[in-house]
Amino acid sequence: MSNEPEVSPTATSQKLRAASHGKRLFALILDCAFAVLLVNTIKYLGYQENWDLTAYSSSWTRLIPIYLSIFLLLLIKDHKHGCSPGKFIFGIAVRRQDQLSESPSIGAGILRNIPLLILPLEGLFLFLDSHGRRLGDRWTRTVVIENPKAHRFIVRLMAANTIFFGYFFSALLIQPLVLNKTAAYQSAVSYIENSPEILQQLGSIQEFESPEMNIHVLENEGQAIVQINTVGKIQTLPVTVHLTLVVNPRRSWVLEDMVVGPEPD
Repeated sequence: MSNEPEVSPTATSQKLRAASHGKRLFALILDCAFAVLLVNTIKYLGYQENWDLTAYSSSWTRLIPIYLSIFLLLLIKDHKHGCSPGKFIFGIAVRRQDQLSESPSIGAGILRNIPLLILPLEGLFLFLDSHGRRLGDRWTRTVVIENPKAHRFIVRLMAANTIFFGYFFSALLIQPLVLNKTAAYQSAVSYIENSPEILQQLGSIQEFESPEMNIHVLENEGQAIVQINTVGKIQTLPVTVHLTLVVNPRRSWVLEDMVVGPEPD
């Protein structure tokens, strides 16, 4: 028989009970999603001018900084009163097993989340334990309970919507900035501005609207498709520019094809 003390959902108060397995799982999924979104946003903000001309290796090792950043965020996700963003939204919190009114220390919280490296096994431990304790909880003698001080559901729902819609709104603002920094976009604009056919149809180019780009860059090859609504003095034309990356004598984008007007299916 195990000597490990039993976790009682009512150890200190009739109001305290262990969080359900489902809430634990969905809170963890949300935490992982938030971490990925945050790391991706920071990554895009860090792009430099002509970042698409950098010689990228196809090796998985270039993904290590991204995965490491996500894992570091997951390590510290419960530092605020035992509540990660996902736990806050679902109204649950991490507490010490021997004192359910207190959250674990920062060090214990970090130690508790180290086993997330073996996430599938941690999920198995969670569902096998009657009180939803995963391996990290057993290490640090913690348990996740229904938070008696949780905000009302509508407040937590609004917080979730604010986080997700805030990210997508930020992405809409960041995307044009990232696109404008690419050599592919700048090359496409240059080819359009120097096209006699386009200048003849537009009279003169006033501005470029609604740019979109599909880009794929590896170490020694790359393809890019840039779609731009080109506003002229006479009319507005959609222009699609197909570019190919060349590496000799220097890395640059060269014109492969340019379609003026709606591109055929």
